[in-house]
Amino acid sequence: MNLRATHDDRFQQLRSERRLGRLVGPLTLLGLALTLAAVLVSAAAARNTGDTETLRQFAANRDDQLVAASLRVAGLLLSLPLVLFLQRILVVRDPTVPRGLAIIGLAASLLIAASTMLGWFALRDAADAFVGREYRTEREALDASGLLTAVRWIDIVSRLLFASWLAYASLRASRVGLITSFLGLWGLIAAFSGTFLAIGDALYIGWAGSVALLALGYWPGGRPPSWTSGRPEPWNVPPSPAVARPDDA
Repeated sequence: MNLRATHDDRFQQLRSERRLGRLVGPLTLLGLALTLAAVLVSAAAARNTGDTETLRQFAANRDDQLVAASLRVAGLLLSLPLVLFLQRILVVRDPTVPRGLAIIGLAASLLIAASTMLGWFALRDAADAFVGREYRTEREALDASGLLTAVRWIDIVSRLLFASWLAYASLRASRVGLITSFLGLWGLIAAFSGTFLAIGDALYIGWAGSVALLALGYWPGGRPPSWTSGRPEPWNVPPSPAVARPDDA
């Protein structure tokens, strides 16, 4: 009876994960698409002015930059379900995963979203002051903004928190076999480079997109066995005897 109950519990667990994955995967991919759109909108707006001064560029394109900031925030909010989903499937396979891991990921994402919007308001005010000749140089206008200083600190803290979440989540997901060793290493590189380098954002997009595809059930050559067994099974270890799959129900 206990074995039967355990089998049924795992079967229901896998069915639940499959249903959630079908929701989380598309939301994550949509969020990543919005993030890429934000980058393109912001870059296009900067090119269109032809001005070499950052604040004058911003003043001439504030509406476009607001659209870009809004797209980025929307993309970040759509990534929150992935944080919760990954926490849920990790804890099932490894109960030693800290429950606070998801809190760190959520807090980091929300702080990044906050710094993005606050940054737009701070740059708007600084640009208005500079264009209105309240300051002689851009540096004076930027240094005089207390809000911009706060945004910089929020950005630093949020990036450190996000890097911590991404690195730890990648490591634990790789250990239990939810992602390949290569994808786990990719996540670690994205975490550390994202703290200091702009390329870290691009690496994260690749990592999150891959996890979203795994959540949807797609992966070249099939998903790692832990997705269908509900147990920790490192990718390079032969899979355990098959259990009933939610796809077969």
